[in-house]
Amino acid sequence: GLTKTFAEVRANDSVSLEVRGGEIHCLLGENGAGKSTLIGILAGVQRPDAGAIEIEGEAVEFGSPKAALAAGIAVVYQHSTLNPAMTVAENLMLGAATGLHFWLDRTAAKRRLEAANETLGSQLTASTRVADLSLGQRRQLEIAQALLREPRLLILDEPTSVLAPDEATQLMQGLRKLAARGVAILLVSHKMNEVLSVADTFTVLRAGAVTYQATTETHQHLSENDVQGRLLSAMFGAQPRALAPAQPELPPQTAPIMLEARQLSTRGPMPLDQIDLQIRAGEIVGIAGIDGHGQRQLAKSLAGEQSIVNGQVLLRGTDLTELGAAERRRHKIGYVTDDRLGEGIVGDLSVAMNLVLRRIGEAPYWWRGIPQRTIIRAEAERLIEQFDIRCQSPDARAANLSGGNIQKLLLARELASEPDVMILDKPSQGLDVNTVAAMWQSIERFRDAGGAALVISTELDELVEHCNRIGVLSQGRIVGWASGDHEHLRERVGALMSRGLAA
Repeated sequence: GLTKTFAEVRANDSVSLEVRGGEIHCLLGENGAGKSTLIGILAGVQRPDAGAIEIEGEAVEFGSPKAALAAGIAVVYQHSTLNPAMTVAENLMLGAATGLHFWLDRTAAKRRLEAANETLGSQLTASTRVADLSLGQRRQLEIAQALLREPRLLILDEPTSVLAPDEATQLMQGLRKLAARGVAILLVSHKMNEVLSVADTFTVLRAGAVTYQATTETHQHLSENDVQGRLLSAMFGAQPRALAPAQPELPPQTAPIMLEARQLSTRGPMPLDQIDLQIRAGEIVGIAGIDGHGQRQLAKSLAGEQSIVNGQVLLRGTDLTELGAAERRRHKIGYVTDDRLGEGIVGDLSVAMNLVLRRIGEAPYWWRGIPQRTIIRAEAERLIEQFDIRCQSPDARAANLSGGNIQKLLLARELASEPDVMILDKPSQGLDVNTVAAMWQSIERFRDAGGAALVISTELDELVEHCNRIGVLSQGRIVGWASGDHEHLRERVGALMSRGLAA
């Protein structure tokens, strides 16, 4: 079994699993269970303290990711590793093992891209710059890049976390095709419906150790609910916290309008087109829609991180249109980006420093330009406990946190600055059910205290469960708004999404 310890934390504790050619092996576990460490060992990023890796019965040691790649192991990580300045074709061929300059061969790139598009059901074009792709399209490109290497073992870490439902379905179908060709697939996912639909074998990690292993044959006499119950129990030790069933009520029309956008328009590959929205105090407003239809542009425009060509952004009636992100933060607008590693944290800084990043230079955390480390650490310890951020210590590198714990850090940091308005872009992507529930509880406490929240997500069930109103964004436009009870709200939002795509 593979064992890996960091300081006094045993991230992997005698983990053993077999991934066979032609099967999809699903690895489950809550955030911080040790999945990322195990992937790192298999990918040659980290060396185990004990245990061995065998490929077709032969023991191997990986001194680097290059060695693992040479052995036929390809990994698609949860966070993007693409070069945004390059085109799809250049990223696809960059580092290909067939020759030093092979990535410059555009004809070969297009041919491989067409094959990947067919397998994945994607519609990537060779000449498009990666910076102009949606997060879902970037994920498809990373998977295509991994397939280029013709791996024996393909490891996918939360591959559908930024994909729209139809894209996720196409990917699952593509994985079945790959498995049928004899590829071994290790799939990490928190989405139980995906796992149950595609898995041949299951392994569950909790606190670094294997707590459950089974195959579809093991489960063949069980109902889907019973299988799900077994997996969730192995993940959490008990049934996870359920999402709150209560339907949020609309705030009174007399509640003050906290954030307003009037005729907001931008430039770019998916420009916003005359967006109008209002968020009142004590309200959670959701934005639904297929990823890549202007969600990032909307979040960034409201947060001051993207310029607009027309329209206004107002906070409590005050025009903030000309203000940048830093000034808008000072006006009490909090923003949680969908790009956790690229924009959310400074990976080389400590967890503690990342938690006070928005308050650099402010008393009592800084005095005459000098960080007051005792005070910073005390604040970090308070937030770590309050938001259940699982880390070795406040001094640990933020980059070493799991995706779920990075998301907790970002949410804690923004809420600690006591904003009046929160803008959250895909806050639950890649999170386990307990972390999602805790995240929504934090957002709802913020709302109940009089805050105004805008939540942009492709997780329609979550928006229906928690939002007072939902707008549908399609092709850069808000095509309609819906509110009401859960059942009818979902139907109305679904109808708006269909109408928007047909337009």
